[in-house]
Amino acid sequence: MKKYILMFFSMVIMIFAICISSSAAEPEISVTTEHVNVTNAPEDSELIVALYSDDILVGTNVYSCNGTFTGEYAEDMQYSLENADTIKIFLWELSTLEVYGNAFEARLDELPDEKFNDALIVYFSATGNTEELAYKIVDVTGSDIYEIVPEDPYTSEDLNYSDDSCRANQEMNDPDARPAIAGGIENIDEHSTIILGYPIWWGTMPRIINTFLDTYDLSGKTILPFCTSGSSGISQSVSALRNMCIQSDVTEGFRGTSLTTSAQIQNWLDSNGFYR
Repeated sequence: MKKYILMFFSMVIMIFAICISSSAAEPEISVTTEHVNVTNAPEDSELIVALYSDDILVGTNVYSCNGTFTGEYAEDMQYSLENADTIKIFLWELSTLEVYGNAFEARLDELPDEKFNDALIVYFSATGNTEELAYKIVDVTGSDIYEIVPEDPYTSEDLNYSDDSCRANQEMNDPDARPAIAGGIENIDEHSTIILGYPIWWGTMPRIINTFLDTYDLSGKTILPFCTSGSSGISQSVSALRNMCIQSDVTEGFRGTSLTTSAQIQNWLDSNGFYR
């Protein structure tokens, strides 16, 4: 019986190679040694994960998808993985056999390792916007999270940028300003990846982020910066991070808003080589 099931999936997968079509929002598939991640999956679509050994199908698994989806194929297909050398993945509509986007194919020994299982999201939020984005990233990654809390909390008067004498302006005018942080992170050495978020002040990161960077040795860690802002981009702060953290791998940054979607976050993470 198993032989006939595998033969059926082999024929279906051959049809996929002929029938690839596109949709309005192109789905994207990324794969690690543990998970398969899909963004922009059409409603009621199905993800076919097929494992091969010397071009012979040795196992398949089917997942129902809608929007952003993560499948733990390594756990679900543990026995088949022991005998496989290649993985092929397709997203399709079963009732019509319509295939969405491009198929994925790779050798198993060429897949990137998991990197989010020890990531830590660290963020500072003065008005709540960055905190909202930080928790959206938590929803996508499942990572632990830590808030940078000022020892002396910022008031609305402190953030009145039209007043040259306000606290925020004074700090940003002083490159050596290091606002104190309440509390700390006891287990930061356990995290190889720091997803670091902040609002943009005067085109760059607030000085309290400098305090954080001075407090902890992030050498050898990967830092993924993200920010919120009214209009400014993140590039200036990324350059500042790279200048301060020369022994860290600082990736491309991400500027989010209240309208940022899980798919956009996943695309940013994928583009920097990280997966849930």
